[in-house]
Amino acid sequence: RDLVRLHRRAVQRAVDDLTEANALIQAHSTSLEQAAALHERLTGIVLHGGGLEDLAQNLTDVLGGSVLVLDSHSRTMAAAGDDPVIERARTTGELPERSATTRTIRKASVLCTESRRTSRISRTNDGVAACATPIMAGAEVLGVLVLLQQRLDPCDTRSLERAAVVIALMLLTDRTVAETEHRLRGEILEALLGAPHRDLDGVRRRAGLMGLDLARPHVVLAARCRGGTHRRAIADAAARYAAHAS
Repeated sequence: RDLVRLHRRAVQRAVDDLTEANALIQAHSTSLEQAAALHERLTGIVLHGGGLEDLAQNLTDVLGGSVLVLDSHSRTMAAAGDDPVIERARTTGELPERSATTRTIRKASVLCTESRRTSRISRTNDGVAACATPIMAGAEVLGVLVLLQQRLDPCDTRSLERAAVVIALMLLTDRTVAETEHRLRGEILEALLGAPHRDLDGVRRRAGLMGLDLARPHVVLAARCRGGTHRRAIADAAARYAAHAS
């Protein structure tokens, strides 16, 4: 009888362990499916010309809470959600200084940037938990994606990491487009100052692709920098001047 009783207990423990393991597997599978579905949804937004604000809003629709996208200098690029601090960041581009939520966001951002891994801050006195994941391109940190929630679970973390990959691709695409535009503008200017008569129609065609109408009056601004350290700053300043002048 004792052997039968021990056998039954052993069988019951095995059944309980298998039931628990199956529940964990099911939860993990569901989490992966939700993250994959969100990734597909966000990718579709990007392919249809959506921006960072669209991605942030969709993240809040799926995960709840509030979402903040920061660049590598901790400046707000996009924000969505009902949290007052996030709303402030969305409207002004800045986080309020004297705020427990701001301190939580900055702590999570610093941790994930330094570790190059997702960091979680448990629920603080203000009732907010934060999950921050770096937006990476190779070894370069392009920014940080932050989720504020009353309660965070592993599915939120996986979804946030998938979203960070999509945002990284969007930022890299924007960078490539900007660098290409800078290069093409430089080539057009070089052709105009060099020998435009050699291929005037070609210069006009390339200028038209950049949105430039060479039939209109233009102003040429020339600047020289000592060394290459300030070259990009001068180019950016010239681009802002040209945008304002147009």
